[in-house]
Amino acid sequence: MPYILPPREVSGTTAHDSTSSPRLIYAGVFLIVVALVGLATWIGVRTFRKRAQAKREDAQGAAFLSVRGLVKEEKTEKSDPPPE
Repeated sequence: MPYILPPREVSGTTAHDSTSSPRLIYAGVFLIVVALVGLATWIGVRTFRKRAQAKREDAQGAAFLSVRGLVKEEKTEKSDPPPE
């Protein structure tokens, strides 16, 4: 594989020969990509679950919503003043 820049001389050997092999570089890049994909997946699932939970809470809140005035309330005692 041709290099763009010539390798540096380090104590009689070239830097490319002594420090890193292409397999090691590929493995490092692969591990970084896997970590980033895992992080993106975790953030996506977390966001989706939070949105779904908020929708469920909104739907549940509407089910138990009570609005005064829509249904006539029966008064048990007429002597009590209306609450303010």
